[in-house]
Amino acid sequence: MKICSNKMPADAFQTKISKILLLIINYVFVCIAIYESLSQYPMKSNPRGRCLIINMSTFDKGEVPLNPRAGADKDIGQFCVFLSLAL
Repeated sequence: MKICSNKMPADAFQTKISKILLLIINYVFVCIAIYESLSQYPMKSNPRGRCLIINMSTFDKGEVPLNPRAGADKDIGQFCVFLSLAL
């Protein structure tokens, strides 16, 4: 999208910028509304179910060699902190 050219009058340029800023502001408000609706997931059922977490740090050699995943130990630490806060 071409915003400005040498032949565009200043007031037309300012109008285009105002419209673009308004679109950006509307987009931000939509993103905030979506985030707020997703972050308030109701958990009312009892029991709530089970979760299986598989945390792999090393992988068998296959067709594509993969390095060990160094973040696996950090994931375990963060999960333990989460459990201590949630329980």
